[in-house]
Amino acid sequence: MTTRSSKSSAGDGTTPLLRQYAQIKAQHPDHVIFFRCGDFYEMFHDDAKLGAAVLGITLTARGRNSQGESIPLAGIPYHALEPYLARMIRAGHRVAICEQMENPKQAKGVVRREVVRVVTPGTLLEENLLDGKANNYLAAVVREKDALGLASLDFSTGHFSITEFIGARAEERCGHELTRLSPSEVVTARDQHDALLPLVENALGAASGAGAGGGRMAVVEASAVTSHAARTALLRQFGVRDLHGFGAEESPTAVRAAGAILEYLRETQRTAMLHVNELRVTHPGEFMMLDAVTQRSLELVSNLSDATRRHTLLEVLDHTGTAMGGRALRSWILQPLRTRAEINARLDAVQAFVDDHERRRRGVECLRGVNDLERIVSRAACKTANARDLVALRASLRQVPRLRALTEPGAKKPDDGLFPNLTDDPATVADPATCSETPGAEPKISKPAPRPLLDRLRDEMDPLEELTTRLELSLIDTPPLTVREGGMIREGCNARLDELRAISTDSKSWIAQMRADEIAATGISNLKIGYNRVFGYYIEVTKAQVDRVPPHYIRKQTLANGERYVTPELKEKEEIILHAEERIQELEFEMFEALRDEVCARTREIQRTARAVAALDVIVSLAQAAVAGRYARPVVGEGVAFNVTDGRHPVLEALNFDQPFVPNDTLLDPEDHQILLITGPNMAGKSTYIRQVALITLMAHMGGFVPASSAVVPLVDRIFTRVGAMDQLAKGQSTFLVEMSETANILNNATDESLVILDEIGRGTSTYDGLSIAWSVIEYLHNTPGRRPLTLFATHYHELVELEGPLARLKNYNVAVLEEAERVAFLYKIVRGSTDHSYGIYAAQVAGLPKAVVSRAKEILGSLEMGNAVEVVHPGDGGDSGAGSGGGMVQLTLFDVMGHPVVERLREVNVEKLTPLEALNLLAQLRRLVQ
Repeated sequence: MTTRSSKSSAGDGTTPLLRQYAQIKAQHPDHVIFFRCGDFYEMFHDDAKLGAAVLGITLTARGRNSQGESIPLAGIPYHALEPYLARMIRAGHRVAICEQMENPKQAKGVVRREVVRVVTPGTLLEENLLDGKANNYLAAVVREKDALGLASLDFSTGHFSITEFIGARAEERCGHELTRLSPSEVVTARDQHDALLPLVENALGAASGAGAGGGRMAVVEASAVTSHAARTALLRQFGVRDLHGFGAEESPTAVRAAGAILEYLRETQRTAMLHVNELRVTHPGEFMMLDAVTQRSLELVSNLSDATRRHTLLEVLDHTGTAMGGRALRSWILQPLRTRAEINARLDAVQAFVDDHERRRRGVECLRGVNDLERIVSRAACKTANARDLVALRASLRQVPRLRALTEPGAKKPDDGLFPNLTDDPATVADPATCSETPGAEPKISKPAPRPLLDRLRDEMDPLEELTTRLELSLIDTPPLTVREGGMIREGCNARLDELRAISTDSKSWIAQMRADEIAATGISNLKIGYNRVFGYYIEVTKAQVDRVPPHYIRKQTLANGERYVTPELKEKEEIILHAEERIQELEFEMFEALRDEVCARTREIQRTARAVAALDVIVSLAQAAVAGRYARPVVGEGVAFNVTDGRHPVLEALNFDQPFVPNDTLLDPEDHQILLITGPNMAGKSTYIRQVALITLMAHMGGFVPASSAVVPLVDRIFTRVGAMDQLAKGQSTFLVEMSETANILNNATDESLVILDEIGRGTSTYDGLSIAWSVIEYLHNTPGRRPLTLFATHYHELVELEGPLARLKNYNVAVLEEAERVAFLYKIVRGSTDHSYGIYAAQVAGLPKAVVSRAKEILGSLEMGNAVEVVHPGDGGDSGAGSGGGMVQLTLFDVMGHPVVERLREVNVEKLTPLEALNLLAQLRRLVQ
């Protein structure tokens, strides 16, 4: 809304400018107003106090209000807006940018001002305010009966998508997707805010590993989120008659969520948003589901120690040369595919660059010359792009022909066996729906293979030669940041501009000549000719030389050390010079706006090109990772078994410890090896092994090569994890309760097509309770129809190894250990069979426990294993107070085996005839006897 001054005394302002500010503040009471006054953005009243505190700037005052109190004032230079804006947004505040909408010299009264943009965490466009390799999502959630609609928009790139969740698991699935998106803001209808707050808080808290996310929420009026209002807003935004072309007509609740986003943008933005021109509809089963626990426990994009990307899968795979490629790689990791044909299309593309070193090298070189096309064109569409943005666009478009050439057929085939192509290249592929719904069934041949991905990317890339040429001819190579002070346009681009520049240049030479002439005429050797915005051009003479000033000099200003004068001739030339320079700035800005409009007119083509370049960047990055890590191409979705030879953990291997990573084979098969029960010492690598199986599965589904000599991976609908490393995140909750909650999630939601990773289930409670729970969980995963996922179960309960045999699809594995005298060597090799040794005392010794403690622990262990009494040692009067002291010893029987009812009951049991259920019941009886 445009605002001039008012007769109202709104606020405490006693001047027209402060009354104008008060009116604008009343329209945006929840925002900090950056109020443009000349070369500064100023803040008044409470905004000034907040700005001074957050931005570290001086708090001063301007005038007094009607009560005689000084009015707080703080300001920042207009050319330094971005860093201050970034600090304000990161502090959690929304900012309204209020600009001068007319030339102050031409204004009648107070300069007309209006809010041109409201900057919020979810609507950022500025490069310095954004993480180049992460999307910045604005999300919206709407509930309607048993359905939840979710919309997400990265305003900085134009990526706009919707998903609808229906049924009993709608809230859970919506929460998982919110966690994946990790939006900066979530919009809801005002009347649904309180009901949806727990869902948003839980999802965003899980995404950050921190507390609630309610502070990220914003609301719009419910009237804007009705089905009719939302649909109308979408039709208007996209300029279409219906939503069938987007496939959105069947997702009414998600359409309402998209409408909430458009309403929020209407309230906060003052532009046409031409870059928001497409809507993608995604479906819950389209990608492998990765819930918050799985994302964090596998450390996919952030680690568990400091939540950065250090030591994550993303860090290992990220060799991207562009910011948009980095964002696309992150998306590929968090949204693995479930369609075999598309997975193989990606693998084919990666293979082309793995096999051809020169192609890969040229790809890396070209991509380094590409800037963030997506965000540049978004800024252009929102009229915030500057000349440097258009120069960056020009440089990027120059690389497009070379990038298109890299997608041409002709990759060499491998001949050294290092990167085996394990996949046949069938003319037809299995129907994805058939593959996903019928595990183990023969694929139904029904669909032709899609066009090669590289061919599709080549078709999407448009070099836009005409636009590139226009930018080449128009803009200099290093233009200034500001677009209103000239210095952007090349010479020879516009005849009138060249003429005005000549006038300006000649006039400056004339000023220099006039100074020389005046010195010669007056004899005043230190005479100067200067300029300021108040008086314009002037002649300055020191006090000592004033008596030499000729009569035609007109005095304008007296200084402490001299006088300033003007002459009719100087004023005449000043008018010519200033008019020329003002017209130069106006004309350059007009020409720049015309160029920016030309870019806007090609928004769709640039966006398509940008997304194709980003995908190509990911492909090259995955190829580089494959070559560097000696990865193999997996076979994906050709059966239901998981069979990996020499698998490795990609992140730990990349850390390059002193000794090479020990590879391991893995066989999982729903018919015979459905559950692998893995026992062995805690330090021997069980957790690393089960995590690497999950990571290999994920990497294969994202279309990348995997750290193995060979790999056959079935299509998986979801990876579940319950691993010990998450315990550190259970702030304020019982570790055992968190473990049980995560285990319950797995048991309630796993399917025959899932992969489950369980590490040390049953800790945090009594031994028998823990053992019983672990035993029961295994039986449930083995015996429940529709809930029989491929499972890796690492445990310290060695009693569970007896389940092999009674449970036909469970197989025992353990971590190999080499014992030599007093030393134990962990071989980090997973081998068939079980073990009953945990080597806990050895681990304690390696960890640095005092020798006396370790020695005493060995004594106690020996007694317990023999069923003998254990002596409890107390310090003597003058003896050593450490462990093992012999003074004042008291004999205590920890296990009085003779005549104990538990022993008598065990003597009666025929172990060979016990069923698993009878064994559990017996354990419960024995526990009651002990108590």
